[in-house]
Amino acid sequence: MRLAAGDAAALFNGADGEWRARIEAIGRGRAHLRLDVLLREQQPEPGPCLLFAPIKKAALDVLVQKATELGASALDPVLTRFTTVERVNQERLRSQAIEAAEQCGRLTIPQSPHPVRSPRF
Repeated sequence: MRLAAGDAAALFNGADGEWRARIEAIGRGRAHLRLDVLLREQQPEPGPCLLFAPIKKAALDVLVQKATELGASALDPVLTRFTTVERVNQERLRSQAIEAAEQCGRLTIPQSPHPVRSPRF
């Protein structure tokens, strides 16, 4: 981050809305902020649920970004018998969704449950 003590920042957590805050202190791996004013109330964003078979890392990043930008409420990985990717990095998925939400001004982050194995496909 290139911000310093005294600078303003906009914060959101996907539950309480968007807040303007002032950085009171910043240090290695931590920061103390003071919330000033609520900029936007948290509104429900009921979007579609995207079911997808996991794909390679770079393509999955794009899928998560675009689905988040388009308003998906959930990203549900489904492992099929033809899926080559055996493991989905949930933390990476969430990180990509948060980054995409920040970029497009969205206040909610799509939910991403653990992958399920499809019994039929």
